[in-house]
Amino acid sequence: MSKKYKITVDGRTHIVEVEDYDGNDLPKIKEVVKEVVEENSVKEVKDTKKTNQSSENSVNAPLQGTLQEIKVNVGQNVKEGDILVIIEAMKMENEIVAPKDGKVSNIYVSKGSKVNTGDRLIELI
Repeated sequence: MSKKYKITVDGRTHIVEVEDYDGNDLPKIKEVVKEVVEENSVKEVKDTKKTNQSSENSVNAPLQGTLQEIKVNVGQNVKEGDILVIIEAMKMENEIVAPKDGKVSNIYVSKGSKVNTGDRLIELI
């Protein structure tokens, strides 16, 4: 007889089916668990790559929040350390600065938009 349970591991919810266990097939159970964990890990990595399509010139969001202000315009030259955007997270304003000197070639976000960690914000050339 088996029962289904809803469990949360590292913030991810899973539905699992549990059967009575007599201890005879322990190696098999370990292999199945290992396969499930590996499959979920690979999927998570693929999903991350999909959402974070960026280049070495991209400035990505270091945290999740709401974009409060864009301090630059396309075509503007910036110096390393110049404030590019301000993201509000947990009622704190976080200044996102230029990692290097460059020219703003693209702005991927707008004021008030929600951003996730790793989202592209600005492209510098």
